[in-house]
Amino acid sequence: MSSRVEIIAELSTNHGGDVGLALQFIKAFSPIVDTIKIQSHRVAHLQPTDPQFEWMRSSQLKDEHHFKILGACQDAGVQFLTTIFNTAEVDLVARLGCQRVKIGSGEAGNVELAKAVHAAGLRALVSTGITPVGMTAFEGYRYRQFLGCVTRYPAPAGIAYAMLTNNPQLSGFSDHSIGLDECKAAIVAGAKIIECHVQLTNQARPVRSFEKSVAAMRELRDFADDDTSRFIKRWQS
Repeated sequence: MSSRVEIIAELSTNHGGDVGLALQFIKAFSPIVDTIKIQSHRVAHLQPTDPQFEWMRSSQLKDEHHFKILGACQDAGVQFLTTIFNTAEVDLVARLGCQRVKIGSGEAGNVELAKAVHAAGLRALVSTGITPVGMTAFEGYRYRQFLGCVTRYPAPAGIAYAMLTNNPQLSGFSDHSIGLDECKAAIVAGAKIIECHVQLTNQARPVRSFEKSVAAMRELRDFADDDTSRFIKRWQS
């Protein structure tokens, strides 16, 4: 744990499409995390029968909202990251000047999306819950990193350590578990990136059990920054 672990605060759609609320998230979590992440979705590409269709429609962010959130991240000194779900969002990410994009596990096998991300010169951070490493559409691309993930909300505990230690292709862990034990286990196993869903008490939808508070993220930051290299070469020969 001697090198800094990147901690990503995943806002998901907890802002409900309210940019002011998204900025509150940035203000609350930017002193703790390295990266703030949102989701760039367009309901035009979502099946109308999807059970979350109405929520996704109300929480969809306009292009100008993305630029405002990006600017707030820059002002706060944190990185901006977004998840995309369709090739149509690649152009927006490029216009935002992003060098990296997040791909959720449900889209990790999308060949056309992988091609579009690659053609745009974007680095991809890919969750592997639904589509395991070795089977994603991003396997042969040079600029990609994989995050271990269990696509359950909340996810069962006791998986992260084995997942990370048994798969050297994984750079980190995308968490959906209750509490911090899985995130801490992933860090001990060598994860260099930890992504967590975060919450505020006044967010646009009810807080869910796997979402982390400001206090929890501060605890995770302290754990990740604990420099265990102090145990190396501590004795004179």
